[in-house]
Amino acid sequence: MRSFLFAHKYSLSALAALGLGIAAYALYPSQGSVMDAHSAHKKAIAERLAGRGVPEMDLDISFEHSKPVVAGTGTSLSWQMRDRKTGESVVKFEKNMEKLLHLIVTNDSLTYFDHIHPTFDGGSFSIAYTFPKDDVYWLYLDFQPVGSSEIQKSFVLPVGEPSPEAKPSDRSVSKAFGAYKVALSSTFKARDIDLAKSHLTFTVTDSKTGKPVKDLRPYLGAFGHLVMINTADHSYIHAHPLEGVVTDDRSGPNVEFYPFDLRTGKLAPGTYRLFAQFNPPSGLFTADFTVDIR
Repeated sequence: MRSFLFAHKYSLSALAALGLGIAAYALYPSQGSVMDAHSAHKKAIAERLAGRGVPEMDLDISFEHSKPVVAGTGTSLSWQMRDRKTGESVVKFEKNMEKLLHLIVTNDSLTYFDHIHPTFDGGSFSIAYTFPKDDVYWLYLDFQPVGSSEIQKSFVLPVGEPSPEAKPSDRSVSKAFGAYKVALSSTFKARDIDLAKSHLTFTVTDSKTGKPVKDLRPYLGAFGHLVMINTADHSYIHAHPLEGVVTDDRSGPNVEFYPFDLRTGKLAPGTYRLFAQFNPPSGLFTADFTVDIR
């Protein structure tokens, strides 16, 4: 995937931690009845929107990385969480889509994407990561401490000396990604979100034959994962499909998502970069789109 940059200037001293305060909706178990998972999912969303959900734990998060950060060379990244109320380290986490922590890596122009999983050693999460080129990278953490709702935080890490480049302008809603074609459709407007009716739908077909792909496999407890990032402020939503799964399930060609902020029940209007991951028999792939939501 090509990499671009905004026309911004950064220095290595510009490392910043940003709390996004945008929670993805309730998560599916990897085992159990599809209907039970679907019903529990919708109930959890309704409770969060009504203000009855579990509150988010107030955390201090320290971020450390090896220095200097050089593109093409492995960089050690680590995070440690501390409860602001008690001052104690947070060491107990719920599994969130089969992992304790998800790390999404993008660049400033949102043309680079990676979804990885740091390991937890009992005190901190860490991973060795190689940034592909000089750029400004956004690191999004998605995790859930025991006794808290899901939490999402972001960090900005400049690497090297980035050169300004253009943001993507392609607004195609049907694109080929190797052996597969993915078409995007929606049933909502940003100012008119309805829990029962508002969906983003991705339809996966074979690029050569046009036949629907009906054997999508579960990946991290779901038939797909969707990251939506606002190109203006980099606000972030990590969504999962409406349909729950059991281990041996297969699905397709349609995968539907609820794409909105649980705190408000809305999605801010704007231009979004969408990164959707699917897992057909040939292996995991990412479909990316740019959409204007009004």
